[in-house]
Amino acid sequence: MRKFLFIFLFSIPAGATLYAQQFNRYSHKRFEVEQQQKNFTTLHVHEEPILFYSERTTHTRYVVEEIFPNGYDVTANTFSITGKLVAFGQEQTYNSATPSGMPAADSLAMQALLHKTLRISVRNNQQQIRPDSSGAMLLLQPEDVSRFLLPVSAADMKQGYSWSDSTMSDSSKTLSRYLVTKTTADTLEVMVFSEIQLQTRFMQQHQPMLQQLRGYTKGYRWYDPATGILKRETLSTSYNGSSETGDQRFPVAISITAETRLKELN
Repeated sequence: MRKFLFIFLFSIPAGATLYAQQFNRYSHKRFEVEQQQKNFTTLHVHEEPILFYSERTTHTRYVVEEIFPNGYDVTANTFSITGKLVAFGQEQTYNSATPSGMPAADSLAMQALLHKTLRISVRNNQQQIRPDSSGAMLLLQPEDVSRFLLPVSAADMKQGYSWSDSTMSDSSKTLSRYLVTKTTADTLEVMVFSEIQLQTRFMQQHQPMLQQLRGYTKGYRWYDPATGILKRETLSTSYNGSSETGDQRFPVAISITAETRLKELN
């Protein structure tokens, strides 16, 4: 790990003026994002492994609504969700375009996620979900839109340029490092490495669950150097930890692969 850290030689100077100069270029930009994600989860119950597999593809439209000296506000509207879940020897597929083929409860939950406008604030390159956003939309675990738009001009990012950021909440923390590994006339390639600590609470089969995980993400992002807007991203994430319910604790391992593609609409 320490050898990896030594390659980060430079840092981005932080400042509202620096951000504002770049963010003004994104005013009222519209783009559509497709994300494909595959999730392999292994849960150990009484030392016996239980495997869950899921895959999901979502399509979401974003609009940069307002620019601020240190960031911007974006609205997001998801209009398509497809995928499948494999667990306990059964497979369930879902498609928001044909919800009639799904169980009634699942169909209602799916439709509640669609066509709901979510407002997201990014300040100092950190994402914040606005409190007046749709509660249903939050179930989608919205994309981190800050990665879609570079905080400084791509023209200033030569090979070897690096920076880092971190996000913290009451129960979770992520430290990310970025390195420009390649530049061409039409692409800026950025390597990403993140260390993650997660603590989440949720309901599963009407039982409260506490999940505590540690992991890391490795991947690449490719930006348009003329606009600073993401074109494509591939990421692999691994977690290890535990899930707890009542007085029971189960070891869990999760592996996620994801690919994101962005298309500008104006």
